[in-house]
Amino acid sequence: GNPPPSDRFRNVAASLPELGLSNKAVGDSNAMPTLQMNEEDDEEEGLLNGTDANVSEEQPKGVDTMDFVQDERMTNSWRALEEELMHDRLWPEKLKLYAHGNEICAVAAVPGEMLFASACRGSNSLHSEIILWSNEDGNSESGTTVEGWRRIQSLSGHDLSVQQMEFSSTGDFLISVGRDRKLCIFRREQKAGSSSRSFVRVVALDQAHSRIINSVSIAPDSSDRQFLTFATGSRDKKVKFWVYDKSECSLIQCSELALESGVTSVSYSPFQMSDNLNTSLNALSIGLESGDICLLLLKRDQQGSHTILEKCRFNWLLNCSQRINRIQWKPLSHASHLESPQDTRTDSPCDTTTYQMAVCSNDHSVRTYRIRFTLNAASTR
Repeated sequence: GNPPPSDRFRNVAASLPELGLSNKAVGDSNAMPTLQMNEEDDEEEGLLNGTDANVSEEQPKGVDTMDFVQDERMTNSWRALEEELMHDRLWPEKLKLYAHGNEICAVAAVPGEMLFASACRGSNSLHSEIILWSNEDGNSESGTTVEGWRRIQSLSGHDLSVQQMEFSSTGDFLISVGRDRKLCIFRREQKAGSSSRSFVRVVALDQAHSRIINSVSIAPDSSDRQFLTFATGSRDKKVKFWVYDKSECSLIQCSELALESGVTSVSYSPFQMSDNLNTSLNALSIGLESGDICLLLLKRDQQGSHTILEKCRFNWLLNCSQRINRIQWKPLSHASHLESPQDTRTDSPCDTTTYQMAVCSNDHSVRTYRIRFTLNAASTR
């Protein structure tokens, strides 16, 4: 993704005013109300306490008292309480972009570019449009800008809410799935001598699943090949694998996997492995409505088709107690690591086949897993 801002300009925390809707950064004059006393109150308080009102406690100059207290809270090593999480650990809002008529339900960004897509809940094709935003020069539909961000395009294709969308690693393709059981693929328009930021719809497949399609994920090394490989998960308890031929502009379903519960999230690992025979291997994690997590080890041929080599089920002690909302692998530091997982920087420098994965669930938990891959199986802890 995009590089994070420098720590020099990063705020420690943010607070939400009682009558406000925006998170204000700590240190901002509008962030939190501070208690202000006049000089007479200061002198009276000093006399009652037996201290000089002009002598204050040790505190950094130019920092408000409440901000100083919050900074002290942020440095504590103990686990934060719910009240502190609600008031002191918020992210400050930098700006707002207005275009949707309902609440946002899906967002996706192009890796390494100032370009992202957003979608809101909708019951018709107009409200279910995907809006593209860019922070660089380009044609704007509405002509409005907010600190450089502009609405550059609206993509139609869905009749109900978009559940999830994802860009390919190169940003040339955008795949979306929705409650209307439809699968859409958008391709970036190619313009000679310039980098285009407009997309055109190339696939709109109705009834891709028999129930709501909850998730989609693109294989990590499919962007530079002729075939774009991706997987979708649905409430119909199936994971389907698809191959899109870029030259022929055709989409085929190569295989599917039936499970015992509805599929709520699928996520390809951002790395590619290889065995002793130099066969390309991918890992796919699957989250279910029951809270269970599955892990697949896949082998892919030159045409993009998948073959399941291993299927691993997490121990029940590691699973969530309710529906899995989303699964996300820890991203790699550099794009070159996609073909050399041995170069990947992990928490264990000696174990070069260990990766991390995060899971959020309806049981109000966020869990991180460390996945260690071996030649014949995968183990979790």
